[in-house]
Amino acid sequence: MPPALSVAAAQKDAAAAAAAGGQPARLNVETVYAASEAPRERAGAAAIAATPAARPTSSAGGSPGAAQRGFWLQFGAFNSLENARSAMTHLARRLDFLGAAFDVRQDGALYKVQAGPWARREEAAAAAGRVRALTDLRPFATLR
Repeated sequence: MPPALSVAAAQKDAAAAAAAGGQPARLNVETVYAASEAPRERAGAAAIAATPAARPTSSAGGSPGAAQRGFWLQFGAFNSLENARSAMTHLARRLDFLGAAFDVRQDGALYKVQAGPWARREEAAAAAGRVRALTDLRPFATLR
């Protein structure tokens, strides 16, 4: 099982590393979804989360998930695909109440871990609010 992922903790680690080395820290976070890690259905999940528009597959390998349009919640960005997939797997289990698919999307040298899509920004923002209320994570909505 991968270690717990916290964007806030990662930001603190990056800031501490920057202070020690005198270099500015850059933290990138992304979301990744593995088809085998589809969120589990839970009683009352419909009351907790808005239903996403579609269920994407991982786009880091050029699969069909790259074509999914809509608003996505971004949880982090990683320098390695392995780390992004590990975070995605952990987040998919931890945030199964979202009812959303998780995806890893490559953007240049970074692998972004995202969940979604939602058809409207307001729906994605509401889902982000639920995540913030129940965890220490701070996702943000992005259009893709």
